[in-house]
Amino acid sequence: MAAQDPSRENASRRLELLIVCTFCAMLLAALAVLVVAKRGGFLSTPAAEYATENRLVAPIDINTATWPEFATLPGIGEKRAKAIIALRERKKGFKSVDELAEVAGIGENAMKQIRPLVTVGPPPAVPETTGD
Repeated sequence: MAAQDPSRENASRRLELLIVCTFCAMLLAALAVLVVAKRGGFLSTPAAEYATENRLVAPIDINTATWPEFATLPGIGEKRAKAIIALRERKKGFKSVDELAEVAGIGENAMKQIRPLVTVGPPPAVPETTGD
C-alpha cells in the first residue's frame, strides 16, 4: 500500500474537523433555542405576542375588546379571554364590569386587579336583518 501525500491527508483532516465543528455549532444553536423557548423567552401564543407588542392601554372596554386584549389583563390568559368573549356573546353584551366574575377562574382577587383596568361601554351593535 502506497503512503498518501501528507498535505492531502492534512487537508482531509481539516475538512472533517470543519464538518464536525459546523455540526456541533448547529446543535448548540438548536439547544439554545429550545432552552430559551422553554423558559418563556419566545412568544408562544398570539395573546403573548399581542401583549408584548401592544402593551395594555387601560381601560379596556369589555364590550368591544378582543381576546388578545383581554389576555393582557393580570391573571387572564387565552382560555379565560375566550371565555369572556363567549359570555359576552351569550349575554349580548355586558352591563357591568362585575359580570366578568361569572367566568370560571375569575374570583374576587382577580376582580380587584382587573376592575381598574376595564370599563363597560355600550353593548356592540347587532346588525339588523331585513325581511326581504
